[in-house]
Amino acid sequence: MPSEVPSDASIYLGAQVTDDELAAAAGLHERRTLRAVRAVESGGDPRAVRFEVHLWAHHYPQTVEVLPPIEHGTTLQFAERAAKWIANGKFPFTPKRSITDRWAPSRVRLESDRAACDRARKIDPETAVRCSSWGLYQELGAAILPLTPGAADEDVAAFDRDPEGASEQMLIAFCQAHPHFVEAANAHDWDTAARIYNGPSNVAAYSPKLAREYARAEP
Repeated sequence: MPSEVPSDASIYLGAQVTDDELAAAAGLHERRTLRAVRAVESGGDPRAVRFEVHLWAHHYPQTVEVLPPIEHGTTLQFAERAAKWIANGKFPFTPKRSITDRWAPSRVRLESDRAACDRARKIDPETAVRCSSWGLYQELGAAILPLTPGAADEDVAAFDRDPEGASEQMLIAFCQAHPHFVEAANAHDWDTAARIYNGPSNVAAYSPKLAREYARAEP
C-alpha cells in the first residue's frame, strides 16, 4: 500500500520521493497510473519542455507564422523550413491538424522545443512560461509559476535546478485542482482522464496511450 505523506506539494522540491509516495500525495491509488502518465507525457525526461506555439499565437499573433503542411514532406524539410522562419525572427507554427485549428499543437520539434520557449521568454517571460509544458508530467506553465515568489524567469531557474522535484510538485497541484481526473484515472477511465489532462480534442490520441502504458507499467 502507498505510504501516507504530507499533502503539501512543496516538500517534494529537492527531496527523494518514491513513486508510491508521489502517487499517494496526488491521490492516485496505484503507482502504475503515475508511471503511465509519465511515460506518455515525457518518456521519463524530467527536463522535457514543450513550447505550445498554438497557445502563444493567441497572445502574440503578429510574431507567429502559421505554415501549411508540406505535402509528403520529410522531417528534415519541415525542420529546414522552420529554421528559416526562426532566422527571420518569427515563431513558425505547423499545426498537426487543419491550418485553421489554432488549438492544434505544432507537428515540428524545432517549433516547440526549449529553445523556442527561451526565445519567447525574451519577449514576455510569464506568457512564455504559461504557454509551455514542463517536466515529467508536462504541466502547463501556470503550474510552474508558484514555484518561487519571484518573476517567471526565477520560476524557470527553480525548475532547472530540480526538474524532478518541480515536476512532482506540479503534478500534485494539478491533481488537487482536478479531482475528476484523479477519479477517472483511479477508475481506469482513460477517455475521461485524457479529456481532462490533455483536452477534448486529444482524447483519441491520448486515451489509448494511457491504457497501453498502464498495461506495460510495473505494478
